[in-house]
Amino acid sequence: YIFTAPQPKVYESKATFYTCLSRVSWASVAMTTPMTNNATKIAFDNFISILNSRNVKEEVALKLFATHLMMDKHDPQLISQKNYQKFQKTVPENIKDLVVEGNLEATVENLKNHKKPEEGNFVYELLNYVHPYYSVKAISEVKAERVSNSDLVEVSYECDDPGICRLTLKILTHSFTDNYKSIKANRTDEVISYFERQLEKAAQKLNDAEQDLLEFNQGNNIINYYEQTKFIADQKEKLDVDFRKYKILGACNPPLAHQALQTEDKIGTM
Repeated sequence: YIFTAPQPKVYESKATFYTCLSRVSWASVAMTTPMTNNATKIAFDNFISILNSRNVKEEVALKLFATHLMMDKHDPQLISQKNYQKFQKTVPENIKDLVVEGNLEATVENLKNHKKPEEGNFVYELLNYVHPYYSVKAISEVKAERVSNSDLVEVSYECDDPGICRLTLKILTHSFTDNYKSIKANRTDEVISYFERQLEKAAQKLNDAEQDLLEFNQGNNIINYYEQTKFIADQKEKLDVDFRKYKILGACNPPLAHQALQTEDKIGTM
């Protein structure tokens, strides 16, 4: 106890995502196509990769820092008294001036605009060096793994400050959810755009075909293609019947067939 008592305590927070990835893929929701085991594994790998991406970590770090920056007084739910006092002493006044009262997103945006990859830039060094709470390296301590073969992904984080531990994971869940939704929405928009382009191409081909048919009808004096085609077919069938009839009649009695042809010609000219 004597040797371990001075050591900082370690707190852990956990969060669980229900992904629904093992049942259907986002791209095949409309077709209700079951995912294969390999596709499911890839989907979970992509999910966790996005969760561990630098963009998400940097956004979490900035929002965590901005939340503490906007505090007017100590709140144990967000940061310990000791770390809050240390925070107030170490943050420069020009950084505190970036706060937009009551607007976390605007404050974060100001911090992003202030961040530049140059020596002495407080925000840049905060993210890229070894700060125990606000650096990308600190946020990288978040662990994410799939729970057995379920649709759940468990995320956990350990920290020596209970308020920061809880707040970090809370911000992470919101930031990741927004990023993941944005990626999936963009993918859906790409699919919709693809089919819209294909629809436009098909419509153009149909218009071109209709225009060619119209020009063909006009060039050949066709008023009603389907009726005229039917009429021509009927006339051909009638001529075939007459031809066979006269051929049979001619074989049996040639003079009679010749007389019938003459009679037919007279009737036709009347």
